[in-house]
Amino acid sequence: MKTFNYALVASALVCLMSVFSSCKSTAIYYQISQTKPVDETIMKSDNNDRGYYYEDENCRISYNFWSENGDASFQVTNLTDEVLYIVKDKCFFIKNGVSNDYFQNREWVDPVKPGLTTTHTKEKNLIGIAPHASKNIGEYVIYTKVLVDCDLNRQPKKNEPQTIAFTLANTPVQFGNFITYKVGDNGAEKAVSNLFYTSRVTNYRKDDIFTTERHDNCPNVSDIKTVEEQVLRFAPATGYYVTYVK
Repeated sequence: MKTFNYALVASALVCLMSVFSSCKSTAIYYQISQTKPVDETIMKSDNNDRGYYYEDENCRISYNFWSENGDASFQVTNLTDEVLYIVKDKCFFIKNGVSNDYFQNREWVDPVKPGLTTTHTKEKNLIGIAPHASKNIGEYVIYTKVLVDCDLNRQPKKNEPQTIAFTLANTPVQFGNFITYKVGDNGAEKAVSNLFYTSRVTNYRKDDIFTTERHDNCPNVSDIKTVEEQVLRFAPATGYYVTYVK
């Protein structure tokens, strides 16, 4: 009578299962969120690639959210003939009602050559912007998680993106900046609140939002005449995205 080595059989089954598991294919998905401003003080640029902006008699504050997790930074353009100052300890990034400080009283050690005294740089509270010039101020991202909802399929089929819409009352993400500035050394401080909310979320397969483009290559750089490049079909400055694998 033949005997079986059950331990050997079990080991072989585990190996076989491992092989099949490793062969299981996965797909990359993009969850793209669109936004809307909370009130009419925020305008949308005529060119959608330039996002939102707020403007008064002293400055223009511009937003371009498009990046993975959402870029919450803002660009301030000084419209006056004096130096405009951002009062950093009175500026906050607000997300779902939680206030986050822009000024954190940080200190950095500057790189120096061997043998020289180490120098330190302290974070400045006032950020000066020259007349009719711009400066970008950033610290935070909008949202890092994949939104999960019973009405939103996380594994859409090709050419069948899945969308869910929100109002200000039920949005999963409300965010924005509370910004304080003054014009000139002795100017009065002015506070500006720029708030937005996620109004629509759509899940796409990666191959639905990328296309392949061919470009002529410079003959002085390479013998390869053409190169292929994957390019996003759309990248709205008023939106942001997160990626996930299923």
